[in-house]
Amino acid sequence: MQPAPSRLAVTLALALLLAAPARAVEVTWFAGDGSWNMAGNWFPFQVPAANDTVWVKANDVPLTVTYVNHTNPLHWEVFLDSHLAGTLSFVQHDHVLDSVKLNLGFTGVGATYSNDGGHTSVAGDFVLGWWGGSKGRYNLSGTGSVWANKETIGFGGVGHFDHSGGTHTVNANLTLGMLGGSWGRYDLADATVTTPYLGVGNGGVGRFNHFSGSTQVGGDINIGTLGGADGRYELTTGTVDANRLYVGPAGYAHYVQRDGTTKITDTVVIGGLGSGNGTITLDAGKLSSAALYVGGFGTGRVFQSGGTHISWTPMFVGQLGGSWGLYELSGGTLAAHAAFIGSLGMGTVTQTGGANNVTTELNLGQWGSGRGYYNLSGGSLSSQIAYLGGFGRGFFTQTGGENSVAGTLFLGYWPGSWGHYTLSGGELSVGHVTLSDKGRFDYTGGAITSGSFHNAGGTLVVSGAGTRPFPAAFTNDGTLTVSATEADFAQGATNGGAYFSNGGATSRFTNLSVGPHGFLNAAEGDRYVLTGDLTSTSHRTDWWNTSDAELVFEGGGSHTLSVGGADHGPTHAGTIGNFAWDRLSLGSGDSLVLQNGLGPAGGALYLNVLDLADGLAQLAGIDDGGFVIYYDPSLAANAYLGGATHALAEGGAVVPLLPRCSDGVDNDGDGLVDAADPGCKDGSWTWEDPACDDGVDNDEDGLVDGDDPECAGAPWRTSEEPAPSCGIGLGLAGWIPGLYALRRRRDGRSA
Repeated sequence: MQPAPSRLAVTLALALLLAAPARAVEVTWFAGDGSWNMAGNWFPFQVPAANDTVWVKANDVPLTVTYVNHTNPLHWEVFLDSHLAGTLSFVQHDHVLDSVKLNLGFTGVGATYSNDGGHTSVAGDFVLGWWGGSKGRYNLSGTGSVWANKETIGFGGVGHFDHSGGTHTVNANLTLGMLGGSWGRYDLADATVTTPYLGVGNGGVGRFNHFSGSTQVGGDINIGTLGGADGRYELTTGTVDANRLYVGPAGYAHYVQRDGTTKITDTVVIGGLGSGNGTITLDAGKLSSAALYVGGFGTGRVFQSGGTHISWTPMFVGQLGGSWGLYELSGGTLAAHAAFIGSLGMGTVTQTGGANNVTTELNLGQWGSGRGYYNLSGGSLSSQIAYLGGFGRGFFTQTGGENSVAGTLFLGYWPGSWGHYTLSGGELSVGHVTLSDKGRFDYTGGAITSGSFHNAGGTLVVSGAGTRPFPAAFTNDGTLTVSATEADFAQGATNGGAYFSNGGATSRFTNLSVGPHGFLNAAEGDRYVLTGDLTSTSHRTDWWNTSDAELVFEGGGSHTLSVGGADHGPTHAGTIGNFAWDRLSLGSGDSLVLQNGLGPAGGALYLNVLDLADGLAQLAGIDDGGFVIYYDPSLAANAYLGGATHALAEGGAVVPLLPRCSDGVDNDGDGLVDAADPGCKDGSWTWEDPACDDGVDNDEDGLVDGDDPECAGAPWRTSEEPAPSCGIGLGLAGWIPGLYALRRRRDGRSA
């Protein structure tokens, strides 16, 4: 037998029973239009009391219920719904409706709650559009107010909150479009909504239309939260304040700012997870955050045509592996402490206008897997230092606009990286350019303004119509190629690497210095023009080839030419692998000092043409240093020299080269010398390997040298093409007898 309970235990049990909220009865509206406080409108015939469950449903016909409640504002759960063709209009001008749960549009499609002066308080869940197919709408205006612990607009159905006045406060989460298939909408104008969390499109569709007023979010705004969700927040004007903004964490999302102010105290993430796909559009106003991630793990895009976008700490475009980020700037101002484009993922910035101001570092291809691209065609970009290829790969294409780097622009920084800059328009203004062996710079247009340019082992290609200026001190220790353009090195150049001119190129210098491992390699017709000196200590006879190029000294005054050519006598063999030039031109009033760049005095300079603007008198202005200058007397441009030898002041001379067919050298390498070579017509013949004795089918008729009828008996001919003929030509002449006979037969028949 159990002991009887004590008096204290019984007292405590009764107290707890009396204190518990008892869900007394379910009260249902069964009248037509009317007022809440009329007992006759309810079944059972009583005004809903504390802890009652209340149903107001419109059946088949429109129903209007006006909320007036002086005595019993607290209820357990309130359902405002409709059925079939019925529409419910629930109106609150005053008083307080207080419930634990409020469901607006439970299963039906026509429930609307309008509050322009009262207070709606929900201690638990406030749901608009509960089940699939249901619809619920709340209109808050005037001096009305709403307080809810948690609010869902479109849980499984359709929910719409129209907020044009009053205050709206949510204690926990405010969510638009909770489940897949749901749809939630919030319209805000000239009012304030406050919540610690805002979800726009959690698993369904969410739309937040912010026309004016203020959205205050103590924590996060999530737009397009889960996979399959679709969220959009559009700010026309007004303010948005939040701790963090996630646009497309795992679903599809769009944040549109037409104007107004968005202030995010922490982070903006666009395209958070792999399935996330987020976009921000900024037309005007101001958007600021502590940090910005465009493409976290997923896909992120920003389209800015105006306004101001600020990231107080670094901005990442393509942050993590597998991500893709795109920022298109066409107007307005973008400002970030630092910018990492392609950190571990792929990032692209396309700028056609506006200003992008990076306080410290711009980095394209930050880490090994990172791929960063920047396309600049208009507007301005500024940074303190820029890396194209930190550990990854960075590509910068400039067709216009202005790129300003106060410090150094690095192309290919760490091992395994790659940096590529293409400049075809606009202006690059930079303190220093450093092009490593992991970088390439293509300069086809625009202009460079820099303190120095150092190709430390990479590839520099200069081309395009017009002039490509290098106003700063220039050093090449890599590969430089100049093609069909004019490269102007206004502050001079130092070449310790490969300098190729690929045809149609003019390179202008004040001074050009070529180091021991450097060389010049030019095509026919290329020109090197100096207003100062050319000094060379190069040993690279294997790669140096300027025998088809012109060297010009101009501008007046004295010039120094320092080369290392050896003296092989007056033979054309001295022009091969010996720092020879096709033409040396000395401007009017200019003088020349010759030096041996490889040490001892003396040496030789082999030329085809020595072009002295002031004629023979200018020979007195050549300080030869014991050098011998050889020239080709068979060329008309050298006629003023008379094929003679001209002594110079310090023991050197200007000496004519012997014809190739009388210089005692096997110039064409066929084992036959001078008269023994069938290519030599006589001792004065210029070539040992003319077209009829060079082993090549020059006219592509399938016949080579002596086998070609055009070369028969004349191996010294310089062409395998038929010789020019006079009159009608041999081919047509062979037809004349036949044509004459044919005419006689025709004349005979006519007779």
